[in-house]
Amino acid sequence: MPFHQEWFVPNRIVKVTFSGNLTPEEIGKSFTVSGKFLLESDAERVHFIHDWSQLENFPTNISLIRNAVNVGDTPSRSKLGWVVIFGARQPLLRFVGDLVFQLFRIRTHMTDNFATALEFLYQQDLTLKKQNNFTDVRWYLKGHILYCQDVFNAEEMTRRNTNALNLLESEGKPPYVHMLIDFASTNTADFDADVRELVRRSTSSKAFADARDKLVRHPLFGWVVVFNIHDRNINAGGKIVAMQYNYKRKEVDSLPEAINFLKQVDPNIASIFSTQSDDKS
Repeated sequence: MPFHQEWFVPNRIVKVTFSGNLTPEEIGKSFTVSGKFLLESDAERVHFIHDWSQLENFPTNISLIRNAVNVGDTPSRSKLGWVVIFGARQPLLRFVGDLVFQLFRIRTHMTDNFATALEFLYQQDLTLKKQNNFTDVRWYLKGHILYCQDVFNAEEMTRRNTNALNLLESEGKPPYVHMLIDFASTNTADFDADVRELVRRSTSSKAFADARDKLVRHPLFGWVVVFNIHDRNINAGGKIVAMQYNYKRKEVDSLPEAINFLKQVDPNIASIFSTQSDDKS
């Protein structure tokens, strides 16, 4: 099945990943599964983030889609907040997708990447708690891929790595758990540091060193893939730290490239994205 849905923020935000070629019937099934998340939540509003970066084709026959989708005026329907879509690479995907959601009177917003999708939801719904100094770590693909945003303060880095280790130990699945680090939030002048300063920050704190070592030495820990880096010094500093502490690090430009890289280096990830069926179906 070319879609997978899971809680990104329990009770509040559902992350939906689409891949391959969608049919009208699969769109109908995805709406049904999303409805189960609405029923499961006791929150006033539930939002959805759609990852379309791996989606190749969206059906264009609106009549077939209308017939396949059952969106009724049920109590759970009133909980639906925003559907935020990122990663739609083809203009036709964006156009038809937007048209379909308009057809069912669903508030939709298109954006470029995962970080801006989250930021949009935080702006629209003030009841959502924004990540505390971005130290939260969440599952991008439960059990297999962690997602977080980057920080440079040693105390925040310690909390972030500790959070990652806790998730890895409690819910991580073999053979590997990989970590995505999004640098979009730190693309500001405040983080314009030279290589020596970046290395100093990451090595001067014993608490951070202990948290980092426990994480990277865990037998399930795989690749660290970083993206949205806009400063060469930051990237160079990260490479030095990775070499010093002997963990696998890869820099790419965007989230879709990060996922594609993990598919190439870990056949298990490629298999999950291509064959995964939804556990709520």
